[in-house]
Amino acid sequence: MLKILDTSTVIVVLDFIHCPEIFDYCIEKGHELCVTHPVYEEIQSNPTTFKLFNEYGKISIRNSECQYSGETYEYLKKRHISLHEGEISVLCEAKSLSDNDKPHYCIVDDLVARKRGDELNIQLTGTIGLLLWGKKNGCLEEEDCLHIYEKIKNSSFRIDDQILRMLIS
Repeated sequence: MLKILDTSTVIVVLDFIHCPEIFDYCIEKGHELCVTHPVYEEIQSNPTTFKLFNEYGKISIRNSECQYSGETYEYLKKRHISLHEGEISVLCEAKSLSDNDKPHYCIVDDLVARKRGDELNIQLTGTIGLLLWGKKNGCLEEEDCLHIYEKIKNSSFRIDDQILRMLIS
């Protein structure tokens, strides 16, 4: 299954918590990891994350099946101005894949983007959901989760503490 990552997930996993093992586990379980071109451009704007992204080297840049235009793009761009191009592109890509019955999953953290994804019947979770999946399936041990919890808590990643605490409960 294709997992479409938003910028925040790449930043958190590769830069903030230094846990590429969660991405490796996805690949081991048969998932292909990708970012859209607008997400890749956002990653390029952060030299540290861009370096880590390139060093990791296992996330493809999706050649879009949609042109990030049309009805979904216009709806998201005009009605939800807080969304960035990366988030919009992830949702548009997912909608295109859904419309063509191609299995996929989005990893998006922005609350507005997640709500719009739900409205569009897009399968999604956030970075913490991805980490919880890894914990549930044995990729991350309790000690790993505590370390990740502390790293995220002390980073600039905005997350509700109740959600973040799920990593250590």
